[in-house]
Amino acid sequence: MEEKHNERIKRLYNDVYYDLVTIKIPLANNIVLDRENTRAKLRLGSCKKIKKIGKIEYHIELSNKLRKLNDREIKSVIAHELIHTCPDCMNHGIIWKEYSKIANAKLGYNVERCTNIEGLNIDVEEKQYKYKIYCENCNFVTYRMKKTRITNSPENYRCPECRGKIEVIKL
Repeated sequence: MEEKHNERIKRLYNDVYYDLVTIKIPLANNIVLDRENTRAKLRLGSCKKIKKIGKIEYHIELSNKLRKLNDREIKSVIAHELIHTCPDCMNHGIIWKEYSKIANAKLGYNVERCTNIEGLNIDVEEKQYKYKIYCENCNFVTYRMKKTRITNSPENYRCPECRGKIEVIKL
C-alpha cells in the first residue's frame, strides 16, 4: 500500500507541475519532492528554500494526512507548495496570491493560503494554546503555543490579511 501511495503522489505532483508550467506560472527548476511527513499535525505541506553552494533548491514535504484526500484536493495542496517556488513567493504575499488565483481560474484548483482540514480527524482542541492573536479590523484569528516575537511585541506586526492592527490575548 505504501508504494502505491508514493506512486500516486508522484503522479499527481507531475500532473500539477505540468499544469502550472503550461499556464506560464514560473516555477523553479530545482524542486525536490521530499519524503512524506508523518509528524506534521496541522499542516498538509511545506516548501523550504535551501541555499547550497552555487544553487538554491526547494524541498517540498507533504503530510501523510493527504492519504485521506481525493486527487483533486491533493493537487490543490501540491499546487500551493509549488507556487512557493516562484520568484518572490516564499510567503503568501501579493504575487503568490495572484498565481494562486490564476491556477484556480484556469485549472479548477482550490489553492488557498490556509487549507480547510475538516474531515481529516485532526484534533485541534488537543493543543493547549497560550496566546490568541487577532485583527481588530478583519477579525482574522490565529493561535500560538509559545512566546514568539509577535506575542512579545504585537505593535511591530500587522494582520497578514488586511494589514490592520493586531492584538494578543494571553489565554
